[in-house]
Amino acid sequence: MNLFEIILMNTKPIILKITIFRERLFTTPILWIMFTITVTSSLFAQPSQWSARGIGGGGALFSPSWSPHNPNELFVACDMTELFHTTNLGQLWSAKHFRQIQTSNSRGQVQFTNNPSLLYTVDASTINGNEVYRAKKSVDGGNTWSYLSNDPTDGETYSLFADYNQPNRLVMSDYDALYFSPDGGGTFSKRYSTTSDAGLHIAGAFFDGTTIYVGTNQGILRSTDNGASFSVMPLAGIPTSESLFEKSESR
Repeated sequence: MNLFEIILMNTKPIILKITIFRERLFTTPILWIMFTITVTSSLFAQPSQWSARGIGGGGALFSPSWSPHNPNELFVACDMTELFHTTNLGQLWSAKHFRQIQTSNSRGQVQFTNNPSLLYTVDASTINGNEVYRAKKSVDGGNTWSYLSNDPTDGETYSLFADYNQPNRLVMSDYDALYFSPDGGGTFSKRYSTTSDAGLHIAGAFFDGTTIYVGTNQGILRSTDNGASFSVMPLAGIPTSESLFEKSESR
């Protein structure tokens, strides 16, 4: 076994070889010590810290959410569970701690409100190895997150939308039903459901005072009584063979 085989196997035999061969291999003990430090540090030293050099984590990125309060601030969800955050338009990114929030795909879109500190999104943390989708909110601008006190979807939240001007009003859905909360997630009531095999895909929601519009694959659901009831809005122009996939609006 040669010297380098011993070095690769264990650091302890290196010291024995130093005693036996230092005069044969090198002219002075000082040179031998310098060689030993170089070899052992390169083979066995561990990094003292890690730092991020970009976003993605090897997965796909979803749902960029720009802050209406700061055009340089946005959140981006990743299917590798990270929720990325920047306040300088991507020059620097931070990943929120996985014990606070984990995201997945489009469900992880952050909902801003008229209170810059109050945010909502859907968490995708695992329980016993299974992804469970539950709504969370932050009251400190996204630094820490907590679950809503009520989850009508039993861990199967598909979408969550918050009223920007009245942040306690929330629209949530699971695979086949729509729920409404008037109190920031303290309570939810089922407002619409379908038996369609295609389920209830939510394309978007628009809050306009006491009127709420929710675009779905079943048509546009409208409430004119502050979320107390929803019904499909009569709307011409969309063929019955087509449905809404994404919806955005403004006034």
